[in-house]
Amino acid sequence: MITNNSMKKILEIYEIISRINNIKLEPKLASILAGGFVKIDGCYFLKELVPLEFNFEEAEKHAFDLTEIECDINHIHIGDYVSQSKDNIPKIIEQGTRYALSLQELLPRNENFKIIQACTFEPIFDCNVRFHKQRVGEKWVTDDLEKYEEAVMVLG
Repeated sequence: MITNNSMKKILEIYEIISRINNIKLEPKLASILAGGFVKIDGCYFLKELVPLEFNFEEAEKHAFDLTEIECDINHIHIGDYVSQSKDNIPKIIEQGTRYALSLQELLPRNENFKIIQACTFEPIFDCNVRFHKQRVGEKWVTDDLEKYEEAVMVLG
């Protein structure tokens, strides 16, 4: 697990890492993971997140690379699955972290993946998680996480 200083502070303030094994994933988030994965032309997608009208060949025409396609499809806003209010910010962050760690446990071990959790506070709060397979010459996040204004955590 790699974090920038912003994410490190958030995880410490809300004591998320010390409590992570006791944090139960919300049913709506758990059902996304329970749906499993589909592999298309070397890309991994959570089945529950793939739109019915998804056309991989069309996506390839418009995307910069395969990593972009995976990150676009495998991207969720935790607040869409957990009640979003100012009082709920700690719960949304802990659910994002639990989701990311649970996702890491489910991804195929014979491949290398990056799971990215990012939280923004301005102008509005948002916590999102996405993942992609690691590929030579393709990146979604820079190695220097301090360059981001958002609080960022990378697994993998």
